[in-house]
Amino acid sequence: MKRAKSARDDTRGLVARGPAQPIRSLRVEEEVKGCDTLTPLCISHDGSRAWARERPEPHRLFFIDLGTINAAWEPTAIASSPGPWGFTRCDAVGTFFAMQRRQDGLWVVTDGAGAHATSHLSFNMDQTQVIRTDDSPDGTNEAPAARAVACIPEVGICAIIDDLGLIFFPMFVDQAPSVCYCSDKLESTVSVQGTMAFITEGSDVLMVDLKNGVLARKMSIPNMGTDERVWNLSVSGPLMALCTMFNSLDIKSDCHPKVMWLAEADGTPAWTACNITGIVAVAADCETGLIAILTALGDLIITDSLKRVPPKRFEEGTEGVPFLSQHTRDAIIAWGPGALVKKCIRLIKPGGAIYRVHI
Repeated sequence: MKRAKSARDDTRGLVARGPAQPIRSLRVEEEVKGCDTLTPLCISHDGSRAWARERPEPHRLFFIDLGTINAAWEPTAIASSPGPWGFTRCDAVGTFFAMQRRQDGLWVVTDGAGAHATSHLSFNMDQTQVIRTDDSPDGTNEAPAARAVACIPEVGICAIIDDLGLIFFPMFVDQAPSVCYCSDKLESTVSVQGTMAFITEGSDVLMVDLKNGVLARKMSIPNMGTDERVWNLSVSGPLMALCTMFNSLDIKSDCHPKVMWLAEADGTPAWTACNITGIVAVAADCETGLIAILTALGDLIITDSLKRVPPKRFEEGTEGVPFLSQHTRDAIIAWGPGALVKKCIRLIKPGGAIYRVHI
């Protein structure tokens, strides 16, 4: 077949071509309108339910089931309050929600209906263990404070405690909490898959067996700078994603904030990194192999962990709504059921607004 001269003389190799540019095709819609009487807490990891705190007293705990007809915010059947303060560490999976109220250290796990458990914790004498107590310890500063919480439906809570480490806290049985990993250098992010908790310490991802209370595996994060720290971690099946940030504002740092993911290509696990500044959350989905990346300015990027298709971003002219939660790094973005068999991304925003992004 005869070729045009310009094509015949083109000797450029494929390796010389630049990386694929994002396709601006993501559509966003407001699924639930925000209101000035609610403060958002978190969204469940399966995108099925969102949780918020009532601003006026008595600061009741509210939830809304997403993707349902005439969805509306409603208070939990058993009255519960996150309190008037911010920084209530919390997390949600399915219909269950877990939190530690910073006001007095109260721990709560609830499904909004009949499954509801509360408890207090205190340190032992040498502060190497935590024990159940009937009441809050004397003084708020004496209560073990969580810097990150993971909800385990119908079971309890996994949490990172300041100056102690990772604990597993059964809530629906009379069983003592256990310290699964001791460290005062853990980041404020945790992801749970089955009986395994994934946490970060410096430039390492640690996989901790909650059932047996032992460190099962340690994985080094490649090319981490001395002034770089993990901000958010998301694990879905064999797919792991994380984002990093500067530990300080020193622009002379030897690192750059990035999004990274660990996935299997041809049966071999490998890290992929992309330098992006201003990332506040990531969400991995092992069913599709996709990773959702949320920026501080409210923009959203969807990337394929196996690089089968180009990344996607919001459509031209779409304005993101910035939001950085005071309560959690881990549960402000989630994959969930969308139209037909397709998945969508849901984002929780100020006032309890819920945005749904069509992929």
